[in-house]
Amino acid sequence: MNSAEAIGKLLVFMAEQFDHESTDGGSEASLALRNAATLPDLEFATTTCPKPDLIQSAVSHKAIDGINALLNALPFLEWFDPSEAFANMASDKSSGMMPVEVLGPDGMIDHPTIRIGLYVQDPNFFYPARRHPAEESYIMIAGEGFWSAEGQELSKRALGEVIFHPSNISHANETRDVPMVAFWRWSGDIDYDHYYPE
Repeated sequence: MNSAEAIGKLLVFMAEQFDHESTDGGSEASLALRNAATLPDLEFATTTCPKPDLIQSAVSHKAIDGINALLNALPFLEWFDPSEAFANMASDKSSGMMPVEVLGPDGMIDHPTIRIGLYVQDPNFFYPARRHPAEESYIMIAGEGFWSAEGQELSKRALGEVIFHPSNISHANETRDVPMVAFWRWSGDIDYDHYYPE
């Protein structure tokens, strides 16, 4: 499968997940992804996934239907170091995570008003509380994850569930024995410099 076909199928798969989110931001994400899938001449270079076994481990544990759309696109995804993108994130806080911005101002496909991507988290990794003005959603698609908002106890969330964080709410998450793979989106004030760890 060539890069245009693989990424196009991934975009539609992502859109289908954000269809389940009953917010304006979720609708914006779904529409942006579907529009991007119809762009002509999409072409992406082959890349190297930093931790390919991590994704396979999460998928082997449990994954939502349609996960092959992600697996087929893996050779073309552009991973980035979040401690380099987020001005206020210390490098030791990013060691257990791998993100991709598929659509957005810094994404594989340019979009000026929204950021949408893929997020992978190592097992037994705690991502401490943070807040940002961007409205945010995660949708776990493989593995297991535990989430907390405003200091509440961490709770396990279901695959396919929309985990919504309104603007400026404090939130944290962790993995235990199983890694996690999720889609994410930012809407509203999407400036990475406006990310604040607590």
